[in-house]
Amino acid sequence: THLYRAGIQPATQRHEIHMFRGVKARGDKAASPLTVLQELDIFSTFTEKEKKYLSAHSTTHHFKPGDAVVHTGDTNQSLFIIAEGVVSVQAKLENGKVLEVASLGAGNFFGEMALLTGAIRTADIIALTQTRLIEITREDFEPLLKEHPEIFQLVDKVSHSRKTDTETQKILSQLPPEPVKEPWYKIYMKKIQHFFMELIKRPA
Repeated sequence: THLYRAGIQPATQRHEIHMFRGVKARGDKAASPLTVLQELDIFSTFTEKEKKYLSAHSTTHHFKPGDAVVHTGDTNQSLFIIAEGVVSVQAKLENGKVLEVASLGAGNFFGEMALLTGAIRTADIIALTQTRLIEITREDFEPLLKEHPEIFQLVDKVSHSRKTDTETQKILSQLPPEPVKEPWYKIYMKKIQHFFMELIKRPA
């Protein structure tokens, strides 16, 4: 997705991506909110008119590396779509430490539960690169929900998967670290050195 949006094509064309021309080939159209919405599976059942409505009511934000997009506990009810860049999803542990539970790139979205249920933010989202986000508020999205109840199922599936991954990461982070194993090449070097040392020690 990153390569596609940056206008970089693969050295060997594959059938399923042959139609993709990238940002440079498509010009400003590729960077428009409407184009981004058209490329997302969660909006695949929306009509072109509905997508144009959402794109017209969306807001584009730019973030620099290290900028905070949202904080844990925030109550704003917006969905953010990553048009370009990468963000880090960070959860706070009980011991006060911060754990990165995921990184999301172009074509991904976050804030779906805040948009649909009004839930508070449960993670910090930090930009890792120059990032462009498209924001859709609950107020602007609400008129379309009655026409598209299927979005609840799709979002619930995504949200459940993310929660499972987050809990798994938290559990793994609390396990004692495994003993560091010596790299295989160092083990072989020691064996080779030992072999030659034995040869030297042998009487001529």
